[in-house]
Amino acid sequence: MGTSFALGITDWFMLGTNLVYDVNQIYNVNARLALVDTEEFALSLTGGFQAYNYRNISLTNPDTNVTSWQPGVVFAYALDPDFACFNGVSVNFSQIQLVTAGIQRSGYVRGTSLGMDCSWAYNSGSKKGGIGNALSFGSSYDMSYSIFGIGLSHHWPGFQLGVHYYPNADQNQWLPIIGAGFATSF
Repeated sequence: MGTSFALGITDWFMLGTNLVYDVNQIYNVNARLALVDTEEFALSLTGGFQAYNYRNISLTNPDTNVTSWQPGVVFAYALDPDFACFNGVSVNFSQIQLVTAGIQRSGYVRGTSLGMDCSWAYNSGSKKGGIGNALSFGSSYDMSYSIFGIGLSHHWPGFQLGVHYYPNADQNQWLPIIGAGFATSF
């Protein structure tokens, strides 16, 4: 819960939406299906859908509606008990040819993209099985819109705070990361 809302339907399947994107009229839904989940490696299939109008990004953009399906894959691997890397790719399938020349680009819009994130856990009690803090940093590149991004976030037990920054986006260069979470079993 936070800038995004996601619900784990089962231990291996999650549905969600990014609420900040929705407020900015980039309507979206996403899903994650875990295929492998070990202590040192994880692999998930992802899927997303988004619908928006270029005009909602900037009044100088054409009045063009875009709907996109975005299948992808994410994998993670632990380099040691306190440091892990996450890599992913998602492909963009739209009903129209995406317009990129001469439009104002937003950090909220997604096309075909690659991303990498690394997380360092500290005060984790990993040797004792405890839960602690983590610092995450990463980068992404959207090949459809030629937008590069970097991100930094801090994770406390049950809460996270951070930011994504897209220096060459024309609109919405700074995207907040605010979240809280909990787990329960039924």
